[in-house]
Amino acid sequence: MGFYLLAMGSALGLGNLWRLPFVMGENGGGAFFLFYILFAFLIGMPLLIAELMLGRHSGPSPLKITSEISRQTQKPFLVFGLLSVILCVVVLSYYSVISGWVLHYLSRFIASGLSSQFVQLNFTILLENSWLQVLLTSVHLVLIVTVVSVGVQEGLEKWIRAIVPLFLIFVAVLLTQTLTLPSTSEVLRFLFYPDFSKMSWHTMGRALAHVFFTMSVGFGLIVSFGAYLKPEEHIPTVGFRITMIDMFVSILALLFVFPVAFQANEQVATTNPILLFNVIPDFFQNRVGGTAYGVIFFLCLYLASLNASLALMESLISNLQSMKPHYTRKKSVWILVGVIFTLTCLWVLIPSFVHPDSGPAVLELLDNIAVNWILPIVALGLLLCFHVATSSQEKRDMFVDRSRFVSLIMESHWFFVIKWLAPALILLALGLQIMGLVLE
Repeated sequence: MGFYLLAMGSALGLGNLWRLPFVMGENGGGAFFLFYILFAFLIGMPLLIAELMLGRHSGPSPLKITSEISRQTQKPFLVFGLLSVILCVVVLSYYSVISGWVLHYLSRFIASGLSSQFVQLNFTILLENSWLQVLLTSVHLVLIVTVVSVGVQEGLEKWIRAIVPLFLIFVAVLLTQTLTLPSTSEVLRFLFYPDFSKMSWHTMGRALAHVFFTMSVGFGLIVSFGAYLKPEEHIPTVGFRITMIDMFVSILALLFVFPVAFQANEQVATTNPILLFNVIPDFFQNRVGGTAYGVIFFLCLYLASLNASLALMESLISNLQSMKPHYTRKKSVWILVGVIFTLTCLWVLIPSFVHPDSGPAVLELLDNIAVNWILPIVALGLLLCFHVATSSQEKRDMFVDRSRFVSLIMESHWFFVIKWLAPALILLALGLQIMGLVLE
């Protein structure tokens, strides 16, 4: 249950409420969403199952797994383990900045509740004060260090996981307000009518990349989780449930954000990485009880992002300690946080000296490189490692449950996908993105 709630929290956090709406706005709306749903079940779920099996078979550290495979085969599989670590570090660095934005809006709504009038809610405050962003990011990183090194993580995670279902219910309740806005029919057409004329060379690749992002495929997290699943857990069933949770949460997030964005007459902003922060605070302020809504929403959103940050940090600690066994947990987390904090200062402070409004653009560029390019390559690399590390019989033993007839039916399909279809589609998606760079 903890695993499912963690997946729900990661999906409901910044992955789908912050990232998915603006990525979908950039890539054609309904056409992108069609590919997104298709790839989630066709590619994302089989690779999720494969990574869980790799963790169960070989242990929780992708870096150690790829190192051992490289030593045994004399081939450079270690590069995929290193890339997964670099990916986690880079994503956590800009993810922490965005978590700081969430803290900013949470504090502003709390201030509104304590005063007799609304406190100004404007993203310009953050753009004009890069040191404020560094301070907010520092608060987020200090919380991570405190939770991980002091040893209160188990209690905090139980508390966060109790909040996550309530957050899901809260967003579902808010849908009763957003779906009654006049823009709803236009939004539903934009989201669910696949207008293929709006597709670009990048649409297919970015749909596949967001599937990997929201399902945590390619980061090494799923490998770590696979090592800790109970032996009696049937991994394909777990993979199917995680996929269903992620897709359900994705639809909720889109139905929540887009009606508000369209109603605000800021359709251009649907391609902006600060879309969530541009439209949702104003939506709350224009509602009766909006301050309370804002406090609850941004508190839950922050806890979900903190939960995802802790998961990324745990994966990094596992990788670091597997290569440096003499490092204590506290030493490992301080080293990692030091690296991440240095990177966040680079992402936030240097752009501010160039142009005050360039901060979100830099984070969007980082997100584009890390998620749309590096993540699919790492996901493909970990899949290759899975093929090398496990025999066909070992794969079959972990996939098939004789008490579940459907696993017998799906076995051959899954083998075909992970051996041929998934690698081919990942390479095709990357190839189309390269074509887009050349031709556009």
